[in-house]
Amino acid sequence: MEFVIGVDGGGTKTFSALWDEEGNLISWAKEGPSNPLFIGWDKAKIAVVEAIKNVAINLPANAKGTIITGGGGTPSVRNELSKIFPDWKIYETGDVQTALRAALAPGEEGVVVRSGTGCFAVSQDKEGNIRIVDGLGPLLGDEGSATDIGLMALRAVGRHFLGKVHCPRLAEKVLESFNANSLGELIHRLHAEDVKRHQISALSRLVWECREEKVCREILYEAGRRLACSALRASELLNLKAPSFFVGGGVFKARDVFIAFRKRIKRVFPFAPVIPLWNR
Repeated sequence: MEFVIGVDGGGTKTFSALWDEEGNLISWAKEGPSNPLFIGWDKAKIAVVEAIKNVAINLPANAKGTIITGGGGTPSVRNELSKIFPDWKIYETGDVQTALRAALAPGEEGVVVRSGTGCFAVSQDKEGNIRIVDGLGPLLGDEGSATDIGLMALRAVGRHFLGKVHCPRLAEKVLESFNANSLGELIHRLHAEDVKRHQISALSRLVWECREEKVCREILYEAGRRLACSALRASELLNLKAPSFFVGGGVFKARDVFIAFRKRIKRVFPFAPVIPLWNR
């Protein structure tokens, strides 16, 4: 019997899973982030390798099979895995390709949008052409990602202390998350200390927790609209006539984000299905 190990790495966490040749899930594991742009090449490699080793514990002796890594990791991951699994086939791909194949078969047209720590939209037409929108990272893009939501939250808190908006609960939670007692301390933490990207993306959860505040709902709606704009642009690049839209990633599990996304899509494609990938 042969086995398959799959890895899905990102800016916040890395999942791995082990299946037998009949498609039965045997085990799964979770490690920390494995995006080298966020944590560096060495730590990314360690996260991917450890995630695979954790599920491989359940393998029988002399097992063989295939390992597929999608997203995260580094070029040196393949070399490291070849030493640990010398008789296994090892394939490296990106999170765009894995997301696309999870939703669309070759020859099907549609758009896949994934939003977690970062985000992207990818479209495919019936001829197999592919176009990618965003995925530029938090400094240049990733509009609608958890990091983008976190940045909007920080700016909202700044505006709250200036009296421009009212979001006291969000302000309190953001100060607490950075161990700050005042706006001045928050400014110092953000600009004088080494704030990590995952600290910014983690603020998206606070926005959801404080969604009874109008400002927070507006942030979530805006994230949904930004993701929809990327999806529609990806569709436009291939001139898709009747695409289906598939969404995945933790950000879309926030109901306000999903509703805003679907509403914007329906304005252009009234009959297009908008399908969460976790329901497939």
